[in-house]
Amino acid sequence: MSSHSLHDLIKALKKLAKASQAKLGGVACFIIKNGAIVSSGINYNPTGEPMEDVTDGKLVSRPEVVHAEVAALRAASKNEVNIAGSTLLVTMSPCITCAKEIALTSVGEVVYLYDWWDKAALDILAHAGITTHKLKEEP
Repeated sequence: MSSHSLHDLIKALKKLAKASQAKLGGVACFIIKNGAIVSSGINYNPTGEPMEDVTDGKLVSRPEVVHAEVAALRAASKNEVNIAGSTLLVTMSPCITCAKEIALTSVGEVVYLYDWWDKAALDILAHAGITTHKLKEEP
């Protein structure tokens, strides 16, 4: 993947993340294989209800919310897309729940733009033999 195409992918990924209805921040995921986007997903609430609730004065994601990585993996499965050795390009490093889902797949690498607060998910991916890499912000 050339740096120009990576730049274009990141721009598109950030734009897709803005489509999410999350007040806590939209997350988007592309599954990339052989330089092409073969699946994508954003975080969303399948019930149509708000994505967050206020709990103890804090905005908290609701349990039924589907995360971007899981949405992209489900779409790939539904469309019978071979994701073996593919790269997940995600706006945010995966949470533990998503890391467990990713670890069950044949994805080869997870590349992300921003850190999720809990880094334990990266250990889960490493244990599963999945490479992770944080992209540096562009100047």
